[in-house]
Amino acid sequence: MVVGVILSCFTFWQVRLILRNATTLKPLERRYDVGCRRNWEQVFGRQPALWLLPVVGDGPAVDGLSWPLNPACKDTEGVP
Repeated sequence: MVVGVILSCFTFWQVRLILRNATTLKPLERRYDVGCRRNWEQVFGRQPALWLLPVVGDGPAVDGLSWPLNPACKDTEGVP
């Protein structure tokens, strides 16, 4: 039961990070947050039927080198 609680907490934290498009190193960084749906599609792809299946689908919605920015944070584009 303890392991189940720990795994549930870990899963909740990771889903929260995905929906905010954040990392564990900078969980409050909002520069790359483009909305829950688009954040989720960047990780899992655009095909909802394939989100929970470990198969090759259409892949992530980005190329892995460049990322869309939050329109409210465009002015901080060059800031690390």
